[in-house]
Amino acid sequence: MAAASACLPRAPPSSDENEEDRISALPDDILIKILERIDDLHAVFQTSTLSRRWAHLPRSLSRLLIEVANFLPRDESSWTVHQVMTAYTAVLRRLLPSSPSRNRAIKSLRLSFYLTDPYLCSIGNAVGDVMEHGNTDCLEFIIFADIRDPSYEQCVVFGQRFMSFFQACPMAFRCLTSLTLLRVTFRDSDISDLLNACNKLELLSLNSCDCVFDPVTGEDAALTIHAPPNSALLALETNCCAFARIDLIQAPKLGRLVCIDSTEVNPPLNFGDVPCLDNITLRLDALHWQTPFALSHLLSNTSTLSIMYLDFANQMIWIEPERPKHLSSILNNLRDVYLYNIFYECDLNWTMFVLEAAPALTNFYLK
Repeated sequence: MAAASACLPRAPPSSDENEEDRISALPDDILIKILERIDDLHAVFQTSTLSRRWAHLPRSLSRLLIEVANFLPRDESSWTVHQVMTAYTAVLRRLLPSSPSRNRAIKSLRLSFYLTDPYLCSIGNAVGDVMEHGNTDCLEFIIFADIRDPSYEQCVVFGQRFMSFFQACPMAFRCLTSLTLLRVTFRDSDISDLLNACNKLELLSLNSCDCVFDPVTGEDAALTIHAPPNSALLALETNCCAFARIDLIQAPKLGRLVCIDSTEVNPPLNFGDVPCLDNITLRLDALHWQTPFALSHLLSNTSTLSIMYLDFANQMIWIEPERPKHLSSILNNLRDVYLYNIFYECDLNWTMFVLEAAPALTNFYLK
C-alpha cells in the first residue's frame, strides 16, 4: 500500500502557489522595490514571518514609510495608545539598523506616530543612530496628539512633551527635512528654537496648533517665523490654527506659504524678508463685521509671486479692490490666479483689478 501511494502523482500546485513561487523566485533587488511600494510595513513583517524567502528583506529596504495608522485594530474599542505604540516601536527598531552597514543605506525615512511617552526617546534614538551614518536624504515626522479632542491645557502639555522630545534627540531633529504637528501649543521661543536647530527642515506643517495665551491680556499670541540665514525652509503650512497672526520676519528660501485659518485680524500675515516667496494660498473665514484689507498692504514686501490661491469659503470677500498701480510691482510676475468659493450672489467686477495689475498672467480661475 505504501509503495502504491509512493507511485501516485502529486497534485499540481494551485495557481496561488504558482504565483507566490514566481514572485519569490525574483532576485532580492526586485523584491525590495516591490516592498518599498507597500505602505503597510506591519503587513510586510507578517509576510516575512510566513516566508523564509522574504524574512531578511524588510531589513534591506532603503525607503521606509512606517505609519501608526497601520497598527490600529479595526475595532476601535479594543486598543489603547500604549498598545499601538509598543507594537509600532518594536517594528521600528527591528527595521532600523543600530550600526552602520555597507550593504544598506536608508535614503528615505518617513514616520508617523503618537506624541506619547515613554516611546518618543526610543523612536528618536533609533532614528538618530541611522542619521549618524549620513546617508539619508529624506527624514519626515508626522506627529499626532494621543487624544482626539484635547483641551487647551492638554495641548500645552503636548507642546512641552514635543519640546522635550526635540531636546532629547538632537541628531534626529538635526537631519529632519519635513515636520507635521497636530494639536500642539507652543511657548514663545519654541518655533525659533526648532528652526535654529533643524537647518535641513524644508517643510513645517502646523495643524490645529497655537501659542500660549498672553498672560496679561489672555489673547492669542502670534506665530513668529525668524529662520536663520542657513535655513532650508521651503514651505510653511498652517491649517486651522489659532494664532493671532503670522509674522514672517525672515525666511530666506521660503517659496510656498499655505494659510488656512479663521482669524479676526486683518490682514492675518505680516511679511518681512521672504525674497523667494512665489506661491501663496490663503483660505480665510472672514466674518461680516470684519473690514476687508488691501492686497497691496498684505503683500507689500513681496515681488516674486507667480501663483496665488485665494479661497473665500463662501463667506465675505475679505480683500478690497484697489487701483492696479498699487499692485503692479507686487504682481508683476504673477502667472496663475485661483479664486475659490466666492458666494454665488457676489458681483465679480471686483476681480478686474487683479487682471489689470498682473501683466504676465496666463491663467485666471474663478469658482
